[in-house]
Amino acid sequence: MQALCFAVAAAPVRVAEAGSAVQKPLPDPTVLEARAAALRVAGDDPQALHQVLRELARYYYRNGNFDRAAAVAGEMVTRASERGDHLAEGKARITLAWITTLRGNHTEARDQFAETLALARTLKDPGLEADSLDGMGYCEMWLGDFARASALLDQSLAVARRSGNTTDISDILSKQGDIALRQGEYDRAVTLYEQALVIDRANNDVASLAFINGSLGRLYSLRHDYERALALGKESVAQATRAQHRLRLAASHARLGSTYADMGRHAEAIAEKQQALQIFNAAGIDNWIGQELRDLGQIHTATRQFALARRYLSDAREAAVRAGRRQDEAEALLRLGELAEAEQQNDAALDAYRRALALWQSDGSRNGFMASQVLNRMGLVEERRNHLDEARAHFRLARLADPKNGVAVNNFIRIGRLLSEQIRTENTREADRFCRVADESAAAVNLTHCGIGLLLTGDSGRALGYVTRAIERAQLPGERAFAWYARGSTLSALDRPGEARAAFRTALGFDPPRSLQADIHFALGILENSQQELSQARQLDPTIAQVSSVANLNTRHRQVRLTVTGQGSQGAIQQDLYVPPIYRRLLINGEPVLFLVDTGAAYTLLNRESRERVRLQPTPDTLLVSYADGRQERLVRYRPRSIALPGERPRPLRTNWMLGTPGRDNLLGRDLLSQIVSNRWFTEARGR
Repeated sequence: MQALCFAVAAAPVRVAEAGSAVQKPLPDPTVLEARAAALRVAGDDPQALHQVLRELARYYYRNGNFDRAAAVAGEMVTRASERGDHLAEGKARITLAWITTLRGNHTEARDQFAETLALARTLKDPGLEADSLDGMGYCEMWLGDFARASALLDQSLAVARRSGNTTDISDILSKQGDIALRQGEYDRAVTLYEQALVIDRANNDVASLAFINGSLGRLYSLRHDYERALALGKESVAQATRAQHRLRLAASHARLGSTYADMGRHAEAIAEKQQALQIFNAAGIDNWIGQELRDLGQIHTATRQFALARRYLSDAREAAVRAGRRQDEAEALLRLGELAEAEQQNDAALDAYRRALALWQSDGSRNGFMASQVLNRMGLVEERRNHLDEARAHFRLARLADPKNGVAVNNFIRIGRLLSEQIRTENTREADRFCRVADESAAAVNLTHCGIGLLLTGDSGRALGYVTRAIERAQLPGERAFAWYARGSTLSALDRPGEARAAFRTALGFDPPRSLQADIHFALGILENSQQELSQARQLDPTIAQVSSVANLNTRHRQVRLTVTGQGSQGAIQQDLYVPPIYRRLLINGEPVLFLVDTGAAYTLLNRESRERVRLQPTPDTLLVSYADGRQERLVRYRPRSIALPGERPRPLRTNWMLGTPGRDNLLGRDLLSQIVSNRWFTEARGR
């Protein structure tokens, strides 16, 4: 388990519809086909034929029959071109471009939209211009260039507002909300979606309402407000059903399934995903089929049904390879890497992540968010392999790919602490840089990540200020739970165990996601030395080892690594669990000295700087010490004149000597812990 590390999932984007308008009941396609055939034979009313073909294209489009929709739209283009009706030709080309992008060919579709944009500006038609810019922005969003996508959508919105087309305005606002959602700007996304909803309610556009409510449902799920997320997801399904829009019905089922998965309700998640997959399969929308296969694989990974997960993910990858969709293949490889991690196959995980990253780069993707997620996962794998330099390099690249990725920033800082104290200045600078991002956004999640970063650099006082601001700023239960969890960790580092417990308990009161619940119960288990809390953590997250015995509580450069052994779902487990370092201050010869509590150490160790400051003199005695990594070292004994807790008088001790260490940390071992502190204090220290 990697403490204080949370991934953020990407939500699917809205399906735009060519010539979108207030949804009407769909006519019988056989009637439309017969009417079109009659008009073709008569040949005397091209406008009427164009209108019938448009209704046919709309029907096939909404029901996912893209081959037939493209054929009808192609006929519209040909006929409009022959009679010189360039505006009708442009609108038909817009339909063809949307079909292209829904099939996952975003680069080709973007070029098609660019051609219709040139035609629109020649004709000086604002509707066609707004639709073309809208489509180009949608494609750029899928290609990962959010800045370019936002600029194009802003242009489209300005044109649509000048022309007064409220349907287009709603559609564009929804896409801008999608971009904000993908970048983690949740407050801005809510504002944009709500603006679109006002328009759609006024227009009684039920299909559009279904899609936006589905988007809002995913947003609230990502913010862990599951009650609201479920209500919106179910409303979205009902609205898509009433609108007779099969594609949006499938999207609604898919998003509702993702919400159930976030909640850990995996059976319901699978049922919703299967319904979505059935519709997408019937429509032959390969890129969305791949998305649902990947999601199902991810759900089965979470439930540790690895064989099923591998089948779904392999099918998703093979489908992407056959269709030549590199980004979809990269997504499948990312999920296969996560599966390999769950199976503790680190080499296979790294191989999958490298392939995913190479595919994104070769496809010209500028999706820094996804690249950052992959690089962060690669860093975590390298850390488990104890390749700390490689891990930090990956975390560095991850935060460069997406400067807003607070998880990668804090992993970068944390690994720096493991490597060398000389990196402390760089860590502080990096934490301060991200805190400036947090100050600018004032978002609760960013403020919390800033606090965590400061905590990792040892600036616990400032960290507490930021997590307190995050608590004040947080509006949704998930944000509050995360902030209170960070507050508990900070208070623990500040030697305030009672307040830390209260903060962790408060975090649990906001019904956080299962992964965070597991982290909180684990933190409480370590804090309180409670097997019950540790067992509850493992029930919530099976990847956490059952702590049956402590093999070693080892400190490595101010990072506490708790190595535990026990029984996991796949058999015997030995796992390293990282917990916040716990410090205690003692008075040695009347001078304050800060020690790191290490209940795995039999003896107390004092570094050279502290020995010189408190004027300790060596004795002629030495002791051969064995370390957890098998090394042995002969250390000199030092005998202080007095040892006491701050605020207490020195007391007589059975053991009143300590060992000199060439290392950096002063370690408070069991020899002195068991004698100089009260029973209550020792219990707290032992639990951590």
